[in-house]
Amino acid sequence: MRMSFCVRDQIRFHLRKRIEALEEGYRQNVGLIGPDGMGKTYLLESIFHSLIGQSRFIPVYFDAESVDYDNFAERWIGAMLTGVFLSQSVQPPENYQSLLRAAALIVPVTVGRIETLQKNFRKEKIATSVRELFSLIGTLSDETGKKVALLIDEFHAIEKLPANDPFVMMGREIMAQKNTIYIVASSYAARAKEIFRDKFSLLFGNFEIVEIDAFDGDQAEKWIKSRIPGKQFGATEIKFLLRLTGGNPQYLDILIDRIEAQVTHIESAHHIPTFELDFEKKVPKRSFFDAVYEEVFSEFGRIGLLFRNRIDLCSRMAKDSAPYLKALVALACGRRKMLGISTFIEKKNRETKKILDRLVHEEWVCRKGDFYILNDVFFRFWLREVFYKKKQLFTPEMIKVRQSFIEALERQWRECENSWRDGLAMTVEKLFKEFRNDVVEVGQKRWQCPQFSEIGFRPTNEKVITFYAKGPRVRWLCQVAYEPVKEEEIASFIQESKKYKKRILKKIMIAVGGIEQNAKLMAQEARIQVWDLKCFNALLDLYDIPKFVMGVEEDKYGSNVGTLAEGVYQA
Repeated sequence: MRMSFCVRDQIRFHLRKRIEALEEGYRQNVGLIGPDGMGKTYLLESIFHSLIGQSRFIPVYFDAESVDYDNFAERWIGAMLTGVFLSQSVQPPENYQSLLRAAALIVPVTVGRIETLQKNFRKEKIATSVRELFSLIGTLSDETGKKVALLIDEFHAIEKLPANDPFVMMGREIMAQKNTIYIVASSYAARAKEIFRDKFSLLFGNFEIVEIDAFDGDQAEKWIKSRIPGKQFGATEIKFLLRLTGGNPQYLDILIDRIEAQVTHIESAHHIPTFELDFEKKVPKRSFFDAVYEEVFSEFGRIGLLFRNRIDLCSRMAKDSAPYLKALVALACGRRKMLGISTFIEKKNRETKKILDRLVHEEWVCRKGDFYILNDVFFRFWLREVFYKKKQLFTPEMIKVRQSFIEALERQWRECENSWRDGLAMTVEKLFKEFRNDVVEVGQKRWQCPQFSEIGFRPTNEKVITFYAKGPRVRWLCQVAYEPVKEEEIASFIQESKKYKKRILKKIMIAVGGIEQNAKLMAQEARIQVWDLKCFNALLDLYDIPKFVMGVEEDKYGSNVGTLAEGVYQA
């Protein structure tokens, strides 16, 4: 992944501050979690390279995904000793045995312990060997008198080691190694959190969890423009890429790479003079469609290959993998609840629940209250528009599937073109109309979304729109703010809620532009529930409504709010 403009600067700066604090005697280990393609490995590599040549630290980078324990142990030792040389700006030997011999002259005590460890391994004392392997980091730090920055990618794979409970062993070493900071990363968020909670509980919360999310509108816009600096990208183009990929940096990187190649080819093929390029700054719509087609639909596309590999992995989940694949397709086609999924895959509810529970456990699917969802929106798109439709063909002719694929892209493009007309208020109204007494779970919080009989909204002031929604037994008062919410907006909301004679069961502030800390505390005291942009978009995704993109919106509230402001709509 080529991040020519690093939109992860804030996280990288935070990690550097944690490493520098270790010198002052304060240690805070960090766990980076997030799906594949979010840039976790890039962050670890970036930190690793920034520490090379700094004599104060020994940088150690290790990928825990290994062939077997022998491979794991050799690479762990090799990464440690390589870090010793790099901390002195010396090029280390690349061969393992040469590395051991060279390191014996610098850290003889550590190398002596490595030799003992290898003897235990040969005597099949594997559990002892695993424990000693983890303890080598402390020995190395003590012998050199240096702090160690240990960066472990996909650290959940450590559980595959041939020991009774390798994470408990590692936890004890983490407690003892005061001069080592652990920065670990995992693509299995639920499993990683479980390890932090259950296996590392003896550390008294000594791991700070940092969730690596997809790019938001502002991040994506800056990064995309930095990749092709001579071209202009409007709001429609940015939103099209964001909605299609879900902001996944890996997918965006591949698509922009393809678009860049196409633009270069067109300009060179037509021999466009340099002075005329200023008049051709906008990337044509056709280039976006061609890039998606080549990378997703084409047999040789990189994103399509990633998705086909996932299908192969899913096919190995059980002897009869068909129900698992069908369940994924059902989710991609908008079946989000148990009844709809069981009807689609033609299984009873009990069998369907077992299938979904397995998919949730393997982190293919997330459960959010009554809903099941595939978080990867691009994978959903591919399953629905390519995989499923190909499986319905009676002949090898792909013309209709290709045509349907392009039509799906056209629909996405039109939605992005027209999204500013709907605006934020209309998006909230559309969401409320979808509620059917559902239990949802967003951000580890559960609540019920009742079915409303009336929904009305009006602008309260320039910054806020007020919604009033009611059903047979419920009344919600909601305010929507595009700009960052301050204490004044919360105070105004409290006053607004006092105007209603009948009791309001739920008060909600949808703060898509963020909320100040004091305002958040004030909202908590007044029992006003705050939905930030992440929470709001998670709800939209559950109900299959396009996510709201911040940073590239042409119009804050839409062009027709004034006309509809006083309207009351029947849900």
